[in-house]
Parts: sequence; C-alpha cells; structure tokens
Amino acid sequence: MFKPYADILAGELAYSGSSAEFKQDPVAIGAVGGSGTRVVADFLERAGIVMATPMNKSLDAMEWPPMDKILAPELLSRFPREQLLSNAFNGLERLLLLRQMNLDRLGRGGWKVPGTHLWLEELADYFPALQYVHLIRNGLDMAYSPNRQQAQRWAHEVDPALETDPNREPSPAATLEYWLSANERAIQVGRDRLGDRFLLLRFEGLVAEPRDQIDRLMDFLGLEPSPAEREQMAATIRRPATVGRYSRFPWREHFSPAQLQRLAALGYHPAEERAP
Repeated sequence: MFKPYADILAGELAYSGSSAEFKQDPVAIGAVGGSGTRVVADFLERAGIVMATPMNKSLDAMEWPPMDKILAPELLSRFPREQLLSNAFNGLERLLLLRQMNLDRLGRGGWKVPGTHLWLEELADYFPALQYVHLIRNGLDMAYSPNRQQAQRWAHEVDPALETDPNREPSPAATLEYWLSANERAIQVGRDRLGDRFLLLRFEGLVAEPRDQIDRLMDFLGLEPSPAEREQMAATIRRPATVGRYSRFPWREHFSPAQLQRLAALGYHPAEERAP
C-alpha cells in the first residue's frame, strides 16, 4: 500500500492543510462503473496527461485512496471526515507528483477511477483547478450489467436510503435507482462546484460520433493532439454488443414510471434507445 495511505490507516495524519500543495489542476475521470471510462483514460494518456499508475487492465488507478478503510467507523470515531479526506487527497497528489518525477515529464497529471464522483465535492475543495470528466451510459443497459460493484459498495455515499446489502446482488430496479441518484448527484455537484471545469460525456455519443466527442474532450482540456493522433483515438472506438441489451429483458415490468421519468430527464428515452 502507498505509504501515505498506510499512515492514515495507522492513525498518523501528517497533513494539516485543506488544499493542494503541488498539483492544483489534475484531470479526473469518473462514472457509474462500466460506462466507458477506460477509453477516455486512454485518450488522455495519448494526449499527454500523466495518468496515475500503477493501473489495472481497465486503466483504473490502483493506488487511489482506499476509501472504504479510510472512512471506516474506527477512524471516523477518532478524526473528522474532512481531515481524513484531505490527508487521502494529499497522498493522491503526492502519487501524481511521484509518477511525473519518475517519468521526467512535466505538465498535468490525472487519474481514472469510476467512483471519483462519490467525492467530487470534496475533491473540488481540495484541488482548486480540478477538471472532471463524467461518463454516462444508458441507465437501462447499466441496470442489467453484471458490473454492480459500485452500487453494492457505495450506495450509502450517494444516499443513505439507497444502502444495499454488499453480500447480495442488487436487483435491476435497485441498480437503476443507484444509477439515477448517482448521476443526478454527480451532474448537480459538477455544475454547481466546477462550472466550466465539468464535462458530461455520453457513452452513446462517443460510440456514434467519436471524432466530434474527442474534439469536445480535447477542447475542454485545452489539449491539441494532431489530426492524425485524433484519428488514431477515434479508430479505437467500437460499438459493443451490450448497447441496447435492456431490450432483451422485460424492462417495463422491472422499473417504475417515476424511474423512467428520471431516466428521460437525464436524456434517455427507452423507446428511442432500443437496439436495432
């Protein structure tokens, strides 16, 4: 485990500040899990952002703070939540700096962790120039995805009323409820706290119009890869067979009218989103 995090778990909170010391403007990528964040992390690395490593095969930063342990009841009983999080983010900042020093690369650093959105408000406080890219994918497809770990582990961070049994697979309806609440919250926090430093990127748009969406992403970040590099990025995009998978299930029976209304408010209309 990265030493700054191990120190926190040992109750040794060395950092007493509340904002970034070295890297004020990282780029973060987050989403409800399985929404296409891997390909965006690949784009950022290609365009010159130094992504936190080591990474797993999904390009998640494996030394992202272990939030479940840092925010465990034992530590929360001894230290304020804000102090624990500022020490965790200070460790993350040091990881970004160390990565760049090891590579002898200047410029911006970043990370891809789907659950970043769960602490977006606190991250915005700590990193004053943070830019955040939030991926969103049709909630009906996500409700039938086997990738439900985020809902199982972190529903309580979004809304205590959503807390699920981490030892039991959540139902499609419970998974959709998490998707709705998590995305509603992330978009609201992003727009309120980050303003023009928040970008909402739709997975379906990325699949349908990769060049246009890559241009949006690069413009947002102020990056200028060459036309050839942009073409190479676009060439990596493939429409997965899982697009429209919800149409193979009795989705009208599984979800309430209220859920479908909230889904529509986020830009997804089931009748229009069916796979051909």
